[in-house]
Amino acid sequence: MAKKTHRVLLYLMVGILLYSPGWARLTIIDDSTGGDCQLIGSWNNNTSTCTLNVDVTDEVRINSNGITLDGNGHSVSGSDVGVFASGVAHIAIRNFRISNVSYGIKLSAISYSDIRGNIIIDASEEGIYLNAHNSNFTGNTIVNTGIGMSLSSSRHNYIAGNSISDSDFAIYFFFSDFNKVYQNVIRNNGEGLYLNSASDNSIYNNNFVNNVNQSTYTGFASNTYNMAAPIGGNYWSDWTSPDSDGDGFVDSAYVFSGGRDELPWTMIDGWAPPVAVDADGDGYDELDDCDDSNPEVNPSAEEICDSIDNNCDGVLDQVDSDGDGVSDCSVDKCLGTEDEGAGWRRLLPRHYADVDNDGIFETRKGWRTPATDSDYTLEDTLGCNCEQILEHFSVGNRFMAAFGCPRGVMRTWIAQSGWAKRYTTLRTRGGFVKLSMPSEMFGLTPLLSGILE
Repeated sequence: MAKKTHRVLLYLMVGILLYSPGWARLTIIDDSTGGDCQLIGSWNNNTSTCTLNVDVTDEVRINSNGITLDGNGHSVSGSDVGVFASGVAHIAIRNFRISNVSYGIKLSAISYSDIRGNIIIDASEEGIYLNAHNSNFTGNTIVNTGIGMSLSSSRHNYIAGNSISDSDFAIYFFFSDFNKVYQNVIRNNGEGLYLNSASDNSIYNNNFVNNVNQSTYTGFASNTYNMAAPIGGNYWSDWTSPDSDGDGFVDSAYVFSGGRDELPWTMIDGWAPPVAVDADGDGYDELDDCDDSNPEVNPSAEEICDSIDNNCDGVLDQVDSDGDGVSDCSVDKCLGTEDEGAGWRRLLPRHYADVDNDGIFETRKGWRTPATDSDYTLEDTLGCNCEQILEHFSVGNRFMAAFGCPRGVMRTWIAQSGWAKRYTTLRTRGGFVKLSMPSEMFGLTPLLSGILE
């Protein structure tokens, strides 16, 4: 271990010195042609962007502020350093494939820069060396290096979403403070995270998987390895249970040399929200679709009478095509209920009709009293208004419809759901209504259930 640590210190001391390689260089500067950019790619003078269109075997160096160097998926290989920058700010390095080098990306005294989406393989010394401030290092993949990513005298950087594997050291901090290490995958390395005299760094929601030493700290300062729940700490592959309360955190802290994670996660990416899946391809994922195995069921589907919640509103068969407040499905026996109409002459006492079309039948207690709401509703009559009830008689409908349904008709209709098809005739004599019905009706025995079926 002492030999490995001495090697790391040597890397870092060399990195701090001004770099002067013996290999050829391609220098990118902010002028009308981008310097040597014209030799390896295209230069956008408006955005100061050099985009590669060929693979290169020489070091690419950034010598001006504000330059974006886009590898465009091309490779840099065989040189001592892949990409180098020193003493510049507001630069971006992205989309490179760098291999068979000593240093993949080497940055000295840079600030407010963005390094992302690069793949670095087989860097004998370091994948990314940085002496940087206020910069972002995100989405990079680093494999098989001496040190995956090292920070020397660096502050206020954001290191997130990187994957570092199969290296002697994944991430090495040397006198580097106030950096955030977040949602990285650190797998199969000798040392996962090594902090040497580094303080006030926040390290959480990272996956530490099968590293020989997951994390080590030397020095006397403190760093933070977890946030309060529900954010929590990191996943450590050698500390995943028990979780007696099922909250996703191991019941006890993960303790290592120089630090502790009070809220270690029990599973990889335990902090991530569940990934929503649209299994039936109807445009709604499992979080919004109440049946993600049936494309005919989703929040936009039309509700029909099939004992299924087609539109995911939590109510089965809530179909009301005529808007009378009574479900069409097995309840509403008079589909197509409309306004009672303008044909009312005068509502007779103890007669009933939904005069104002509010779903409640009105009645009059006497000849001189106004019409008021009764206790009967369209729900009681299974969705049938007075006119529809009377339509089930052979004669006299229009006469009765002008004055409302008598109390006896209402009571019998409600008591005998669907009796009207067996009701015989209506006869009018001297302006009065006489009902003729089978004798069994007087005992209120059910005659025909399911009228209008």
